[in-house]
Amino acid sequence: MKRYDAMRLSGTVLLAHLALCAAFLLLLIAASGSTSTFTFRSPYGLVLGLLFIGLPAFAFGWGLRSAKDPFDKKLCWNAAMVLYVLNAAAFLLAPEFGTGNVIAMWWGMPMAPALAGLNAFAAPQSALYLFGGALHQAFPRCAVNVHDPELTVFIEIRDDAAYVHGPAEAGAGGLPIGMGGSAVSLLSGGIDSPVASYMMAKRGVSLEMVHFFSPPYTSDAAKEKVLELAQLLTPWCGRLTVHIVPFTEIQEQIRMNCPEDHFTLIMRRFMMRLAQRVADEVRAKALVTGECLGQVASQTMEALRVSEDVVELPVLRPLIGMDKEELIRISRKIGTFDTSILPYEDCCTVFTPRHPKTKPHVEEVRELEAVLDIDALCDRAMAGRERVRIKL
Repeated sequence: MKRYDAMRLSGTVLLAHLALCAAFLLLLIAASGSTSTFTFRSPYGLVLGLLFIGLPAFAFGWGLRSAKDPFDKKLCWNAAMVLYVLNAAAFLLAPEFGTGNVIAMWWGMPMAPALAGLNAFAAPQSALYLFGGALHQAFPRCAVNVHDPELTVFIEIRDDAAYVHGPAEAGAGGLPIGMGGSAVSLLSGGIDSPVASYMMAKRGVSLEMVHFFSPPYTSDAAKEKVLELAQLLTPWCGRLTVHIVPFTEIQEQIRMNCPEDHFTLIMRRFMMRLAQRVADEVRAKALVTGECLGQVASQTMEALRVSEDVVELPVLRPLIGMDKEELIRISRKIGTFDTSILPYEDCCTVFTPRHPKTKPHVEEVRELEAVLDIDALCDRAMAGRERVRIKL
């Protein structure tokens, strides 16, 4: 090689390398404020990294070509190859930026994108063979079936580690208890009210339970059934307090003084009044019921309007648009179904009218219950209240 050819080759390599260093630093500066998800650690990064090194060598080789040979291919190829070899050698001496020989580290800097891409291109395949072989040795009787597998094993390749796991399992979802505020839930012994409580707890609502107890028309077994339901709800709702409110006197007064077709409606209004009092004591911000639109006579739009007329707090009805099949499915999921269907009567089934009013008017119901001493009945019921704390 003639002296001037060696000088042109050295000049091409040096200028190309300086240009690469400048471009690499500009990329680092641009990337520091960027939200792009692109990375050189990918097969695409390999291609771009190789072009990143080769193109400046060709460009400067073309610029320093011989006047006698306008297209000096030899100089361009030689400059590119020398640049590749020098960068690769330097990168081997300083495999991680910031470590090893300082001169090698700075000289190998432009090669980093290409080798990072090559690394990422080869690493997943190596990991698959490695873990696949380990699984085959651990379970020699299991065959590989990529079309219809019984179990899929997932491998996530990250920059500094690989994670092996099975199929994802759905979590409980929702929000942490307390994030959604607090509310009082009316808990009966049926299917619906435990599901309603679960649905609100899932949205982060901390709950206090209210149950209405009517001895001797309802038995102690019915009360124990409700406390068992509350216990079954604790994995979803956390620690609970169940306020057991005596309801016998109120129901007897309704039966003696009000029309039969309005029994359930007026009873529901008393329940809402008492739940509001409990909510005021515990500083809850809402009431929760398990009502579903049209499921029973007291759950028509007109009846719901009548029952919530006596409270100031919002009444949350998470089940309002669900059907019974959906409720049963959720009840089975949370583990309350088998207890809910135990044959113990609750106060809602006491003095049930034969022909309940389905389209009541608020003003009419107010007039019918005016014969009752509402405040005194509520005061005595609250005075006889029992609190039961349910722990996890």
